Amino acid sequence: MLTLAELEHLGPAKRFRGMDLARVPGQDAEVLIKVFPDAAALPESSRYQFRAEAERYGRLKHPNLVKLLAVDVDDEQGLYLILEQPRGRSLGRRVREGGP
Repeated sequence: MLTLAELEHLGPAKRFRGMDLARVPGQDAEVLIKVFPDAAALPESSRYQFRAEAERYGRLKHPNLVKLLAVDVDDEQGLYLILEQPRGRSLGRRVREGGP
């Protein structure tokens, strides 16, 4: 995984744009990396719940959902998700522009 740029912070998570160097050639390798850096301060039960919820989300399949590629809990790096890079306008932007 190669981190390219840090994006805006939303809540407790840091967001990064990255490249998945292990993806199959011809597939879009750009990914979104969400890191929750204070994992060490969380109780073990919260870290377990985070991973379990992320894995349940990863089993959902719908064209309007961003695909979850990986999830892990690391005491040094924190909790993190690797998601496919969303395309198009954000919901917030769409609402600000007056769209449904």
